[in-house]
Amino acid sequence: MDTESSETVDNLVIGLGAAGIATAKLLSLSNPNEKNLALEHHFEPGGCASYFARGNPRRLFDVGATQLVECEQNGIQYNLFNLGHAHRDPDIKSHKIEYITFHLPEYNIKLLLKSDGEIKIIEGIIDENELKNLIRFFKFTNKNSTYLWSLIKTIPKFPIISKKEFFENLSIFFSLNFIGQIKTIFTIFFRTSTIVSLFGIKEEHVISHKVINSLLIDTAQTDMENTPWLVGCMGLSILHKGIYRLDGGMRSYFKPMATQISKRKMHVIYAQEVTEITHFDDGYFIKTIDRNKNQKNYVVRDNLFVNSSIWNVVKLFNEDLFLYNHKTFKKWKEKSEESQGWGALALYGYFNDDLAYPREPWYHQLFPDKTEEAELSSSLYLSIYQHEHDSKIRCFTATLHIEISLFKPNKKEIYLEQIKKRIENSINLQILDCEIATPFTYEKYTLRNKGQVGGLVANFKNFLFKPTPSMIYHYNNKSKLYLIGDCVFPGQGVISSTLSGIIAWERGTGHKFKNFIKGLY
Repeated sequence: MDTESSETVDNLVIGLGAAGIATAKLLSLSNPNEKNLALEHHFEPGGCASYFARGNPRRLFDVGATQLVECEQNGIQYNLFNLGHAHRDPDIKSHKIEYITFHLPEYNIKLLLKSDGEIKIIEGIIDENELKNLIRFFKFTNKNSTYLWSLIKTIPKFPIISKKEFFENLSIFFSLNFIGQIKTIFTIFFRTSTIVSLFGIKEEHVISHKVINSLLIDTAQTDMENTPWLVGCMGLSILHKGIYRLDGGMRSYFKPMATQISKRKMHVIYAQEVTEITHFDDGYFIKTIDRNKNQKNYVVRDNLFVNSSIWNVVKLFNEDLFLYNHKTFKKWKEKSEESQGWGALALYGYFNDDLAYPREPWYHQLFPDKTEEAELSSSLYLSIYQHEHDSKIRCFTATLHIEISLFKPNKKEIYLEQIKKRIENSINLQILDCEIATPFTYEKYTLRNKGQVGGLVANFKNFLFKPTPSMIYHYNNKSKLYLIGDCVFPGQGVISSTLSGIIAWERGTGHKFKNFIKGLY
């Protein structure tokens, strides 16, 4: 271990995904007199919410996440983005998505879910009582979720790691009125499927079940039977809460954030892969390698924040003798062995814009027909970007969940053609150019083990009864290691990862996000 020729830093953030960039931004504000560093494997920030250039004409495409929540005024993403600015921008320039279209060709049904919970049938027929109950359910979900979305602004600690955090969360609970307390207990311990059944939505109501489960898999990465109502309610109300397609895509959030961090003298290094992390007496020893195979090592004295999947983290610490027998690391290893993140097939491309379609971005969830391969049985999440000025090109990202074990590399071209056909049949427009990304693609470019682009699913086990431990104290009683990202705070996409980054920063520095929002720093 060559520590003498290593660069020593106080705080290090590995990975500038949603969690890492949140932690780095806050560190640059709270600890400006310390030596802070951020390392990113890619050439750009964002992680699985990053972006890349493709096509002719060349366009920027979002890798995975294509929208943000909580980026309206006083939302968490909005506040984080604007922290440190003398004058806040009125908003993060974006378009709000007001509806989601669901197309179920097997049942000849196309319906539109609006942000207020109303449902419009575009094609086909649904039983009148089933439709009424589905609308009642979404309206109830929207109403019930309002206090939950306000509750996360208090940054409750998850998972709880100390008595202090237990009492902090308890004080948040007791700050609610009696109705709010009852609602909270109700939402934590009930299954989403239980709430669905209370609205008269039965198993034979196939359309309702497919719509609800499709939204849940998109947000919580699991179905109604396995989703706690706390997570399900927020995931199903996400359209009502507000989902936004940013002007310029996810780049217009992550790139400025990284620039803000660099301007505050926190060094950001791109194209740097971390190959090993080990404990030693003074902190953590980090081995890295760049794209030219040049090696560089770092010593971290205080806080190490690792924004990576549970599967990758276990590999990084595999040679660490201290962690090998540590109870938390054993739990990480157990999680990595018993859990599997979902894989993805994604199409990136564009078609000629058509004046018959809206100028603003639109979002579809497209179900398969009976002719497609069995492994393509999931709904397809089609995000069509906003209209480009002075151009007839309309870009899109389309993502389909697939079990890693079912993916067959030799069927790549078949997958591409069938997904392409699913899109064209639904929107009645011809795709001019596109390419497909498979789990192999994600493994290569996002470094996710086996291409598992999703974190842990937000089921009862991962969210409530056996959450991923997120912090390990160093044996020197000074340094601390934090695991951040969607394996710590499962479900809900970018916002959940951002929350895990904020929580880790609060733990590592002792500061409070709510005080920073008030300018008290």
